[in-house]
Parts: sequence; structure tokens; C-alpha cells
Amino acid sequence: MTYKKFKKINIILTVILGMIFGISISLKYIMLPIVAFIVFSLINLYLRKRVVEIISDERDFKIAGESASLSLKIFSIIGVIIALVLYYLDNNAEYKLISLTLSFSVCILMLLYSFIFKIKINKNN
Repeated sequence: MTYKKFKKINIILTVILGMIFGISISLKYIMLPIVAFIVFSLINLYLRKRVVEIISDERDFKIAGESASLSLKIFSIIGVIIALVLYYLDNNAEYKLISLTLSFSVCILMLLYSFIFKIKINKNN
């Protein structure tokens, strides 16, 4: 299978999966989207293995890593600023709750990133 054909099939599968999610949520079926996501992920993995062309190379992975790192830094800075503004804005308990939730989310994301980074470094050495 060519890479172009794989991308077309992948787009069609994504549209179908989106429709399944939308219909399932409107009908309040919780298991159907989960099962559909697992099935479509397995189909995607199977189709990816059938592609004969090179899908990505080391340069793509390097760019993806740099993009993820930059996105994490930007999200963390903006998240902390918004959390501080919400925390000190008005004496509203709901703002403080949102602020604390955002703060913990940023903290957990940064810890998770650091943990995965350490594992990857140790694995490569």
C-alpha cells in the first residue's frame, strides 16, 4: 500500500470514528466510543505496517520532540499566569477552584514530562 492511499483511508476512518463518537454521545452510549476507538486504532496499526514507503525519519522525530518541548513550556507559562490571575481575581471560590485545578494540571504535566524524559534518556544510554 502506498503512503498516499494509507492517508486517504486514515482520513476516512477518522471521519467514521468521529461520527460514531458524536452519535454515541448524543444517544448516551459510553462503551461504543471506547470499543470503536480501540478497533480503529488496531486497524490503523495494521494499515501502517502495510505501507511500503518510509513514513517518518529521524528528522521528523527530532522536530516532533522539539515541538512537544516548546508546547509544554508555552502551556506551562500561560497556565501558571492564568492560574495566578484567577486565584487573585475577585474573592470568588469558583475562580480559586479553577486556578488550583489548572495549577495541579500544569504541575502533573511537567512532572510526567520529566519522568518520561528520564526514562527515555536512561533507555538510550
